[in-house]
Amino acid sequence: MTRPALASILPGVTWFEQATLRDMVRSGGGVVRGGGQSTPVMEGLARRDLVSPARVRGFPGWTITDFGRRAAR
Repeated sequence: MTRPALASILPGVTWFEQATLRDMVRSGGGVVRGGGQSTPVMEGLARRDLVSPARVRGFPGWTITDFGRRAAR
């Protein structure tokens, strides 16, 4: 069984953002490190109020790293 794509879990995430999050997780094990490292992709998602370093809208307890890990599988 295949896992759902990040874009299908979190509407509004583009294929480029999904690929970037997946690659960030694969290369470093996380998307947001330390005090909340910012990237252009993270800033774009935050501007659309989809995510912040600590939460993902509509998914209590989830962080964007959790979605990145799912996309990396």
